[in-house]
Amino acid sequence: MLAWGLIMTLMAFVKNFSGLMSARFFLGAFESGLFPGAIYYITTWYKRSETNSRIAILFIGNSFAGSFSGLLAYNIVRLDGTLRLKGWQWLFFIEGLITVAVSIFSYFLLSDYPEKTKWLSDEERKYAISRLKYDAGKAHTTHFDKKQIYAALTDWVLIQIIYHFYRMTVKSQLLSVPPFFCAGIATVIVAILSDRKRIRSPFIIICSLIAIIGYILLIVPSIGIPGKYAGACIVGSGLSPIIITSITWLTNNIAGHAKRAIATAMVMMFANLGGALASQVYRQKDFPHYTYGHSMSLGFLIAATCITIIQYFVFKTLNKKKKENPQSFLEGKTEEEIKNMGDLHPDFIYSL
Repeated sequence: MLAWGLIMTLMAFVKNFSGLMSARFFLGAFESGLFPGAIYYITTWYKRSETNSRIAILFIGNSFAGSFSGLLAYNIVRLDGTLRLKGWQWLFFIEGLITVAVSIFSYFLLSDYPEKTKWLSDEERKYAISRLKYDAGKAHTTHFDKKQIYAALTDWVLIQIIYHFYRMTVKSQLLSVPPFFCAGIATVIVAILSDRKRIRSPFIIICSLIAIIGYILLIVPSIGIPGKYAGACIVGSGLSPIIITSITWLTNNIAGHAKRAIATAMVMMFANLGGALASQVYRQKDFPHYTYGHSMSLGFLIAATCITIIQYFVFKTLNKKKKENPQSFLEGKTEEEIKNMGDLHPDFIYSL
C-alpha cells in the first residue's frame, strides 16, 4: 500500500509520457497484490465457514469506494490551476497521500497471525489459534515451506478454479446504479447463507444459472430495452456472488499459508488476464446490442457451471475416501512428508 501511494503521488509530478507510463506500470504492479493479500489475511484469522461473508464485505467496500471515488475525483479536479498543477495531478497527489497515510497506520494496527498478536490476551490468543487448528485438523500449518509453492503451482484443483475465474471476467461493465445495487445485495445475502450452510458450490451453480438467464435476455433480439435492462440486473445479481464465493471456495480447500497465498495470487492474475480478453470481445462495432460479447460470456458461463458440477463430485469422492480409508493417503510417506501434506492430509475435509 505504501509503494502504491508513493507511486500515485509521484505520478502527480511526472509530465512526460514515458515517465507517466512507467509510473502507471509500477502502480499496477504494486496494486495487484492488495486484493489477494487482503483475502489471504482474512483466511489467517477466520475459520473456513466464516470467510465468505468477510470477503463479501471487502468486495462490497471496494465497490462503495469506487462509487465514492468518482465524487471525490470530481471535486479534486476542480482544483485545476491551483499551485500551477493540473486537476489530474491534484487527483493523484491527494489520493496518493491518503494511501500513504493509511498504509503507515495499517503497519502498526495489523498483526501477521494470531500467534504473534500482542493486543490479544494469552487466553484469547490460544482460543484464536485453537479455532483454526480444529478447523483444518493436521493440515493446519503456519510455517513457510517451499514445497507449498510447488504444490500451489501444480494443484489440478486450482487449475480448475482458475478457469472458473477466467470466464467470470468476460462480462459487460455494469455501470448504472441499479445493476450494481442488485449485485451488492445479492453478494451479501449469498455470502451469509453460504457461511451458515457451510457450502459453496451449490450457491455458485444456482447463481450461474441466474446469470445465464440474464445473458439470454441480453442476447435475444426481440426483447426490448426494459427487458435487457432487467437482464443486466439479473446478470449482476448472479455473477457478483459467484466471484466472492469462488474465491472463498478456493481458500477453503487450500491448506498451508504459503500454498494458499500463492494460489490466491494466481487466481487473481488469471482473472486480470480475463479482463483483457473482455475488452476484446465487447467491440465497438457491435454497439448497441453487443451480441458477440454476450454470447462469449454465456459460453464461458455454461462451461464454468459444468466445471463446478464436476469439481463438486470430485471433492465429494475424495472426502468419502478420506473418511473411509484415511491410511491410503499416508502410506509410504515419512513423518516430515505427512506433516507437509496440507489439504491432501486425510484429516482435511474439502468444502463442498
